[in-house]
Amino acid sequence: MIRRTWVYIVMAVGVCVGTATILDAQKGGKPKPSSDLPGTALLSCPAPGTCGIVGDGQAIPARLLTSTGEMNFALAPPHAITLDFHGQNPDNSPPADCSLLADTCLWDWTTFPQMRTFTSEFVMQSNSLDPSGETELAGGLLGMVADNDTVYKARLNMTITVQETSPSWWRFDFNPNIPPDGGGIPVKVVRNDACTWTFSAVDGETAALSILVKPPKGKQYVHREGRYTMPFVLTYEVPSLCG
Repeated sequence: MIRRTWVYIVMAVGVCVGTATILDAQKGGKPKPSSDLPGTALLSCPAPGTCGIVGDGQAIPARLLTSTGEMNFALAPPHAITLDFHGQNPDNSPPADCSLLADTCLWDWTTFPQMRTFTSEFVMQSNSLDPSGETELAGGLLGMVADNDTVYKARLNMTITVQETSPSWWRFDFNPNIPPDGGGIPVKVVRNDACTWTFSAVDGETAALSILVKPPKGKQYVHREGRYTMPFVLTYEVPSLCG
């Protein structure tokens, strides 16, 4: 059983979900153009019934954050994304803090279903790396060669809300850098052309589920729930960059 009476969970989401108009005081307060570009994100599955991050067949509104060159989207109706764990138990090997035998998992598998569909409160953002997966790529996605061949890596960070623990925030990340060393393996990214990228995790990449916990006493800390194999393919397009 999950001990919810002593757990208070908070998370600061470092991604805004709206577009702000910036005023330039030196030019009489006239608005500047938006700092991001509209795009779309379409989830697909190369082998139907096997994917762990599944779309509804629709292209989800997304954007390119031009200050960092990264993909970002915040899910909203009528769009939907399903997380399908396919009956997996978490990989609780180190550095996970979760053990089903010791009853230390905060994600309650007796209550939360193995397949869960979100229509909101699901945010995804990329963090591009060079082909080695070791170094952040200058320019983000825009720093990739558009040859449809060079395979780059990307940390893919997701924040989700589970209504049973709302307003608590969970993190689900293909990212080895979730502190302290939360696990996860970066996904592959290919830049198909000037305006299209393909993200994929079909070769055993794992995503780490974690949560930021603040107990009644003491400092808040990250609780690492374990790693999961969650195959997916995502095609990201920014139409204004085409041609």
